Amino acid sequence: MDLYVLDANFKKIEIISYAESIIWTKRYFSLGDFEIVLPASRYLLQLFCSNEDRYIMRPGDQTGMIVEKIQLTTDEESGDKLIISGPTFQGLLKRRIVWGQKILKGTLLDCILLGLVADNAMDDSIISGRRLEYLSIRPNISMEWTGENPHIEKQVTDDVLSDAVISVCTAYGIGWEIYFENGKLLFNLYRGKDRSSAQNILPVVKFSPKYGNYLNGNYTFDKSNYKNVAMVAGEGEGTARKMAAVGNAVGRSRYEVFVDQSSLSTNEGEISDIEYMNQLKMAGEEKLAEYGTSETYDSTVDPDVNYRYGKDYNLGDIVEVENEYGIISRARITEVIESEDENGYTCFPKFESVEG
Repeated sequence: MDLYVLDANFKKIEIISYAESIIWTKRYFSLGDFEIVLPASRYLLQLFCSNEDRYIMRPGDQTGMIVEKIQLTTDEESGDKLIISGPTFQGLLKRRIVWGQKILKGTLLDCILLGLVADNAMDDSIISGRRLEYLSIRPNISMEWTGENPHIEKQVTDDVLSDAVISVCTAYGIGWEIYFENGKLLFNLYRGKDRSSAQNILPVVKFSPKYGNYLNGNYTFDKSNYKNVAMVAGEGEGTARKMAAVGNAVGRSRYEVFVDQSSLSTNEGEISDIEYMNQLKMAGEEKLAEYGTSETYDSTVDPDVNYRYGKDYNLGDIVEVENEYGIISRARITEVIESEDENGYTCFPKFESVEG
């Protein structure tokens, strides 16, 4: 596989076709990453060890990677190696924080696109130097968005920008990405398509040993960290502390967690009690989303049998998975690891069960 090396202005400066191994990982909710192993050379060290950004892209793939780490290893038997690694373009949002206190109030789409990304990574009218060059919101995203777009109320203070985006997207089952197109880095939100038998519009995608496309994998059911009721504590002390409860399970089915949100402030009454309680409740709902029952499959699939990644299914899609013990789930593809080395190409999807 060829790899393109780009400079800080996204100009192609080298083509690498001699990588010994490539691991290329994309994730639906969070940042992806990559690792490539190359035979070491003085030229490659000079190419990658630069104070300016270096990026890696693949032919036919608009999602690129940021070179952040270069390791030189020496070995008499196998030869010296360079190990190059870093995050997807999403990692650019790690370079910004949500500056000060930010009140997000409105539709989910507007809060993420405008309240978080545009305000903190695309606008330097108030604080100069904050704009990330080349970054834009994907054109027409608001008009073309077909997913649920609920009203949210949330307060964010000084969080890393990428963490704030991940938190909201995870709570609402939304994927996000940054890709390079027509000279711009485009921030995009998307929902994976339902390709399970619960719908009758798209062809069903099913991975199973019966079909010869589920080669091996690990299945895990985990409720060790499960919580379904949150007590959210905001500003104040003692009996004057503002509190909100989320969830209504009872008896042995009730799993409680305490959520400290003392950083949320009413700004001495500027935010009404109703608005503040809504913010506390949303904070509790987001936290509970992190404590759900987990049912995951880490699997190796045959990339040449029945379905092709990128054509028949994509990151974020909901498919059906059945292992050799008859456990069947509707599952979202939350991660895809593509690996290529001397043994050939392998695809490793990670499936997480979804309700309904």
